[in-house]
Amino acid sequence: MIKFESFTAREAARITAMDLVTQRDHRRRFPEFLPPMGPKPSYEIDVLLQMSFVKEVAGLNIGPKRAWHDSEIVSQAALYFALHCNGCIKGDLTASCTIPEPSQEDINLYTVRQVYQERANDLGWYGNIIFKRSAFFWGDGSSWFGGSLDEWRDSVEQNDPRIGQPVVSLDLPFFAKKVVDKLPRAAVRILDVGAN
Repeated sequence: MIKFESFTAREAARITAMDLVTQRDHRRRFPEFLPPMGPKPSYEIDVLLQMSFVKEVAGLNIGPKRAWHDSEIVSQAALYFALHCNGCIKGDLTASCTIPEPSQEDINLYTVRQVYQERANDLGWYGNIIFKRSAFFWGDGSSWFGGSLDEWRDSVEQNDPRIGQPVVSLDLPFFAKKVVDKLPRAAVRILDVGAN
């Protein structure tokens, strides 16, 4: 069984650098992204990734509403990379792996995919997307996920108005690892179904 750990608001502040006052303010101002949770809010890894993104882009002239909107897709992509980081998942799904004579790498990859698929199902995401390593955000509200800005440039018309405009670039594996490295415990635990 896959269990997503919850982190208190105080732990979230240490992980994401979004202090308690800002968390409370954002729960009030942006309930569609960070719902009110009563006196003891707690967050799972996907929300911690969203909060980290919002906090990181706060100084880049991206307002909080836009940042929260963009954080949803960033969280989906970053979670995929976070699950590959050491310390994010405690345990594995060896027992349910159907690969004949799997290596530890096969089991780890299988576990990551199963955990990601479960979270995708829980949140209504498309679970079988392979994410690129970079995300780019422009001042006009548009964004693009890909391997590099050159790759984006090759995919658009020569007269695209975003060419030459400032762009925020986010390396998703690096971003995810920064968050995972701050976790006080694994974000996901694989529980033995037979254990009490």
